[in-house]
Amino acid sequence: MPPPVMVGTVRAAIALVQELTEMGKDLIDEFWPGPLTLIFRSSPTLVWDIGETQGTVGVRMPLHHVALSLLKKTGPLVVTSARYAAAEAAPTSVEAAEEQLGESVAVYLDGGPCTGEVPSTIVDLTGSVPRLLRPGVIPPDRLREVVPLVDGDAYAPDPGERPDPVITGEPGTPDSAADSPDSAADSPDSAADSPDSAADSPESETGRVAGV
Repeated sequence: MPPPVMVGTVRAAIALVQELTEMGKDLIDEFWPGPLTLIFRSSPTLVWDIGETQGTVGVRMPLHHVALSLLKKTGPLVVTSARYAAAEAAPTSVEAAEEQLGESVAVYLDGGPCTGEVPSTIVDLTGSVPRLLRPGVIPPDRLREVVPLVDGDAYAPDPGERPDPVITGEPGTPDSAADSPDSAADSPDSAADSPDSAADSPESETGRVAGV
């Protein structure tokens, strides 16, 4: 399972993937921004080193105005839960995140307390038929109203993972996608632009952002 990447516009997502199929477009039109992570074959121009991804990338556009505003400034970012591996659960406020993570995070962005305990739904679009990898906020029956869907290998979520995980990364433009997403729509729900570069480790020496 590749680390999820948050985007602020569909254009930014297209720059990260090898192909956006009609079923992918239908799911995006219906459920983005929102709690749906889509797994695609990654673009050959994507040169991030974010671990073993088996040539795939997981993409989501969050339904949160602060996250979208941040993504408009930075471009897509690799994300993770706002917790250490030893912690039982992710913090749900910026105060709790700072207490747990301390100075390992350079900047804390307070978007208000997180709500909800159910993580995003994950659908694999790398095959001919979409596969449900993880049930989440969007139920399978609702997905089947939009596309055909088969059950895939179960994915065990991080115990601390929430619908809108903390963003940890650094802004940039790592890929050479043709249409730069720097001209995103003005609406906060369609907010961000350039296809990015991101650090996925809380221990990275570069700038980081933690927000809840």
